[in-house]
Amino acid sequence: MAAAKSKSNDTDDVTDQISALQSELAELTKLVKDIGATKVQDVADSAADLAAQAAKTGEKYAARAEDGLDQALELVRDKPANALAVAMGVGFLIGLITGRK
Repeated sequence: MAAAKSKSNDTDDVTDQISALQSELAELTKLVKDIGATKVQDVADSAADLAAQAAKTGEKYAARAEDGLDQALELVRDKPANALAVAMGVGFLIGLITGRK
C-alpha cells in the first residue's frame, strides 16, 4: 500500500511540475510575442521616418535641379550666341573623345 501511495504522490508531483512548466511556457511565449511586436513596430516607425526624410531630400534636390534648369534657360534666352558656341564646343569635345580612329 505504501508503494502505491508513493507512486501516486510521484505521479501527482510530475503532473504538477508539467502544469507549472506549461504555465511558464505560455508566459514566455506571450513575452516573446510582445517583444517581437514591439520590435516590428520600432522597425516600421524607423522605416517611415527614413522614407519621409528621403522624400524631403528628393524634393529639395528636385527644386535645385529645376532652379538650375531655369537659370540655364534664362542664360540661353539672354545670350543665344554664347549658348550656341558652348553647345558646339561640348559637341566637338564629345566627338573627339568618342570618335573612331
